[in-house]
Amino acid sequence: MDKKDLLKLVQQGGKNPEIRKFRIFGDADFIIDLRFLSRSEVTAMQKRNQIMNCLLAKRGDEQLDEEGMRSDLCNTVIRGWKGLTPEVFRRIVYLDDEAYAIVSKEKEIPYSKEIAEMMMREGKANGVLFDMLILGIVTDPQNFSSGKLGDEVKNLPSSPDIGTTRKD
Repeated sequence: MDKKDLLKLVQQGGKNPEIRKFRIFGDADFIIDLRFLSRSEVTAMQKRNQIMNCLLAKRGDEQLDEEGMRSDLCNTVIRGWKGLTPEVFRRIVYLDDEAYAIVSKEKEIPYSKEIAEMMMREGKANGVLFDMLILGIVTDPQNFSSGKLGDEVKNLPSSPDIGTTRKD
């Protein structure tokens, strides 16, 4: 294969990234639809969410807008979910007993951008910050290749290897 043909194939694949279903907890029916995120998209996201410090003492110093990055990531990669029960939600986001009593009246928590962003900001799964878990999943090409396409559900290991993680 010619190197130009290979480059063209990779570039075309990035224009229509695949969406896959992932089971976050092996013992629950919470399945989240995630879209592959290429390295160039991550870099562009980071650039969009840089804050330049303009104080004379620290001119040129940049800082990442973590909230903007989480929102950008959420809007780009989370395409929906099913099976987010109050019990599963409580495993991801802390709820005191009073709040849980209110939420537990629902059979399932429907997908919404606001709830997804809150889970990315506040959540943990298997001891890993939820936003870092999602970022690790969507940037790994192996999670979006091999096996049958479409409705296949990828079961994630209980301790995913997502590289460097923050454990705030």
